[in-house]
Amino acid sequence: MTYLYNPATGKVLDINSSGPLKDPTPVNLQPLYTNPLQSYERWNPTTTDAGYTAFRPSGNTDLNLNGYTAAPVQPAAVTSWSTGLTQAQMSWTFIPVS
Repeated sequence: MTYLYNPATGKVLDINSSGPLKDPTPVNLQPLYTNPLQSYERWNPTTTDAGYTAFRPSGNTDLNLNGYTAAPVQPAAVTSWSTGLTQAQMSWTFIPVS
């Protein structure tokens, strides 16, 4: 389980939903919510065949964090691979910052 934390804002990436996840469901930055029953700010990283990291919502293997690099530009969301979008815009490479 992973939190995607933004130190500049002090917030974590959270799925903007109070009900079942659908394709697409927007994400946004929110203060860390520590309710153990709330899983929408927890992510499971998965390594793709190309060696990138895909991030899936905790307990969900159908949806992936999508940064929408192709037009039309849309807010980041969780989407499925089957939406006709490319794997590249749902794959993430992390570079250490010192």
